[in-house]
Amino acid sequence: MPEPSLIARLQGAAPPLRSSILVDHVISGLCKALHLDSPALVNGRSRFAELGIDSRRALELKEDLEEELGCALPTTLFFNYPTPERLAAYVIDQALGLGTATPATGADAASVAAAAQADPADADDIDAQMRSTFAKYGV
Repeated sequence: MPEPSLIARLQGAAPPLRSSILVDHVISGLCKALHLDSPALVNGRSRFAELGIDSRRALELKEDLEEELGCALPTTLFFNYPTPERLAAYVIDQALGLGTATPATGADAASVAAAAQADPADADDIDAQMRSTFAKYGV
């Protein structure tokens, strides 16, 4: 029996596991692209630029992900979300709409997304965005 597609695995996984599935998949793709023998050489917080991902290779990896996920992703994906963890969080929450966060009572998904993008100075720091959103909604 063939292995389920990446998108099927993400959709079928429990929400807390989706990020680790996608992080592992991205790391596996990085290892192939960089000809690394072991995924242990890369972790979820490894920066793509420090691993040697240039714009050409980033575009190729982005196109591979688009094909596997069946959705359009920004051309600057690997530069806007510079680690596998950040990239996975963006793809799961924004591109696929499979996020694990549930808006606080009275807040809709659009207002939560707007709050996450409210401070452009923190646009590169997903941790800061999350802290800001959680603080705003008292989570």
